[in-house]
Amino acid sequence: MTDTARATGALSELAEQAGIQEHWTDAGGHRQRVAPDTLRAILQALELPAGSPEQVRDSSERLKAQAGEPDCRHGAWLDCLRGDAPEAPLLVCDAAATVQVAAGGALPYRIDCEDGAVQQGRLEGSPGQWRFTAPARPGYHRLLVGERCTTLAVCPPRGPRMDALTPERAHRPWGIAVQIGSLRQRDGACPTLGHGDFGALAALARTAGKLGADALAMSPAHAMFSALPERYSPYSPSSRLCLNVLYASPAAVLGADAVRHAMHDLSMQAARLEDAELIAWPQAAALRLRVLRRLHAQFGQMPRALQARYAAWRQAAGPSLRSHAVFEAMQTEAVERELPPARLPDHPGAHGIQAYADTHAREVDFHLFAQWLADESLRQAQDAARQNGMGIGLIADMAVGSATDGSQVWADPRAYLAGMTVGAPPDLYNPAGQSWGVTSFAPHRLRPTGYRAFLDTLRAGLRHAGGVRIDHILGLSRLWTVPPQAGPADGAYLRYPLDDLLRLAALEAHRHGALIVGENLGTVPEGLNDKLEQRGLLGTEVLWFQRDHPSGRPRKPAVFMPPGRWSAHALAMPTTHDLPTLHGWWHERDIDWRVRLHGVPDAEAAAARQQRAEDRAALWQALQAAGAADPGGPPAQAPVAAMLRFVAQSPGELMLAPLEDLYGLDEQPNIPGTIDEHPNWRRRLPEEPARLAEHVGAMKRVEAIRLGRKRG
Repeated sequence: MTDTARATGALSELAEQAGIQEHWTDAGGHRQRVAPDTLRAILQALELPAGSPEQVRDSSERLKAQAGEPDCRHGAWLDCLRGDAPEAPLLVCDAAATVQVAAGGALPYRIDCEDGAVQQGRLEGSPGQWRFTAPARPGYHRLLVGERCTTLAVCPPRGPRMDALTPERAHRPWGIAVQIGSLRQRDGACPTLGHGDFGALAALARTAGKLGADALAMSPAHAMFSALPERYSPYSPSSRLCLNVLYASPAAVLGADAVRHAMHDLSMQAARLEDAELIAWPQAAALRLRVLRRLHAQFGQMPRALQARYAAWRQAAGPSLRSHAVFEAMQTEAVERELPPARLPDHPGAHGIQAYADTHAREVDFHLFAQWLADESLRQAQDAARQNGMGIGLIADMAVGSATDGSQVWADPRAYLAGMTVGAPPDLYNPAGQSWGVTSFAPHRLRPTGYRAFLDTLRAGLRHAGGVRIDHILGLSRLWTVPPQAGPADGAYLRYPLDDLLRLAALEAHRHGALIVGENLGTVPEGLNDKLEQRGLLGTEVLWFQRDHPSGRPRKPAVFMPPGRWSAHALAMPTTHDLPTLHGWWHERDIDWRVRLHGVPDAEAAAARQQRAEDRAALWQALQAAGAADPGGPPAQAPVAAMLRFVAQSPGELMLAPLEDLYGLDEQPNIPGTIDEHPNWRRRLPEEPARLAEHVGAMKRVEAIRLGRKRG
């Protein structure tokens, strides 16, 4: 073997040790291999230098040494009483499972369960194979073996079943999906000011609950950059642990009179922004923040009961909230001084956070106050949903990652893939690949820290919601990772501890009595869907992708699968925020945008429209076969009600209809791969969703959903 071959083999071995998938299969079924330079770049970002044979050897030996050390994997032991351990990591296992530990002998053990029960005994087995049986009770229990102590995360076989979450009705569970910013609320005590907020969300929840909906799935409400309102994509947040303060509904918390007083000279500006067809985020954000700052300045004159509530909330606020408030204050200062926001210093640690908070107490308190208003008004929205009959209520959306320069990564950089972004490899629709401009958890840091970053993010989503949608849940198995200064195509898949992450997701769902939905669209890793089903996590099925070639006739156009063949272990949807609406698809609005944005040649556009005509005919045939549409030829106008009824007939445990489809709108909220070319995340609904029951067309579509979800 030549030196070059040996070096290549050693690099491949190191990449495998580090969880980098050197060989992978693309969307077309072709085998691909990651370039050596890409492997080195990703290894370097993982703090495993591989620029020379000596570095490869040293990094490999370091990884092997770490692998030989005890850690918190299922079946291993970690002595968490070390002085340098920041907190007790987790030993993750299934309920009543046999757990193997690397103990020094048949030591006594004791498990103090969350509910006060105690299980104790002696380890069984033989040297190197000592074991005990985990409790049958799911929860985070305290495990002591000899003088060692850790937290035992005992996970249920699966999350809660839908029939345990929703009341018995004449129809199976259904709900509505909504973009928070699109909502309007002109009437009532909590009007919107240029974009939707949690007050409008609460109003919609009350209406939807009375219509029989069990869920209201909302777009991500993660914290953004208040000093940089031009960064408004909800899937590129500053922190997934905090909330977007622009969505706060201060009138819902402080009262309408307080807000009217704070807006005494801003009413005309607010009316102009509210009447606009599209959201002007920088202007609307400036108005919102101005009102919030006035309310903060006046808070000392407000009722003592309100002040006491805020004081108690602030006292209970965890370090992530305080870090985010300091980050926001520092970034605001940098913008006001016209300094590049990237010049924010490294996270100063707990002492530095407190020192900055003391020096800039008023500004830091403002950002905490704004977070409190958002937290309180989101809680009220979930309360409104449950009080009006929803079994689940709000379903929060957990974005796949956080901005590389946001507060979450700034506060805890080692927990994330420093300098790297995540995305998707090249495929038919994106031949150059995708880099989403966000980063995610560092897989090699999850187990040693007790999965803290993952659990904190999941719990933040469940704080005021009955469920969480995990965006791109494929990333719990592997994520396409793009190293610094590389193009999206020059990335590689990085493996994640899928089994433990799914166990913990099921445990959190159990503890919160909540639903977990995974967005599993795209190139799904083998076995992932089966594991989601086993753990009681729903996958996602979308009408546009439920296609099948006629048996024995692969060259014929793909037909739409009848609803009965859809999965029973999934969320059924007609479309998503990244895809055309039902009305827009039928009338080729997405093709219009493709021509407008990409200059598609006439011949190609004509072929796309011909294909769409065939697809319309195929869908109409499927609608009729399923009894969702009356006999006859395809109508000129989009049969939105029939399409919704078709999807509703799916055996899926939950069906969601985007609000745009209930109103029969043409335009979709977002077109992936665009920024300013299309008004992504800026569209407002023409109606007030709180008055949905008064909209004749929308109610016909709601009734179609009810018919489709009818039991029996």
